[in-house]
Amino acid sequence: MIRIEIDDRAVLGALSELMRRVADPTPALRDIGEYMIIATRRRFGEGRAPDGTPWAPNSSVTVMRYLSRFGGSLRRQGGGITKRGAARASAKKPLVGETRPLPWSPRAWG
Repeated sequence: MIRIEIDDRAVLGALSELMRRVADPTPALRDIGEYMIIATRRRFGEGRAPDGTPWAPNSSVTVMRYLSRFGGSLRRQGGGITKRGAARASAKKPLVGETRPLPWSPRAWG
């Protein structure tokens, strides 16, 4: 007669530890949230959407409204932009305002 003994203490211990960790997802969710913050900040710095595509450039209306905040020294009488205004406008990234953070409103998040 053949007798087989299985020592499953290590496997059962690992399974018990796994079940204990899954019962409280807080640490995993915290790590995921921190990653999302870092990834979002990196994408903003690169001017990219979550899928990696670059943001659309600012429209001419957005650029002119942006430059109007700085007084008349950046725009010409006929509606054109001065050399200084063009330099400032080309440095403005889409979705990033003067204060740098995205505008946030509770209404925007439903």
